[in-house]
Amino acid sequence: MVKYSREAKNGSKSCKAMGVDLRVHYKNTYETARAIKGMSLRVAQQYLEDVCEKKRCVPFRKYTGCIGRTPQAKEFKMSQGRWPVKSAKILLGL
Repeated sequence: MVKYSREAKNGSKSCKAMGVDLRVHYKNTYETARAIKGMSLRVAQQYLEDVCEKKRCVPFRKYTGCIGRTPQAKEFKMSQGRWPVKSAKILLGL
């Protein structure tokens, strides 16, 4: 069992999910999960579907080495972003 660092303030409006041994890149999944953090469920699902269709990008904030720039990242006041489709599909499945 996993020990979380803190419990949610409102347990009825939050969820916890965990994936082990996923066949995706850690850094892409980290940035994708960080992008949907704080979004409501429906908004996050729509955002991930748009990432899969390459309509919206995932801004890369921490792991920015050799990440290209795209105008779609201006939505997040960033200049670097990608479309990690595989990570987005894994997070949609969780």
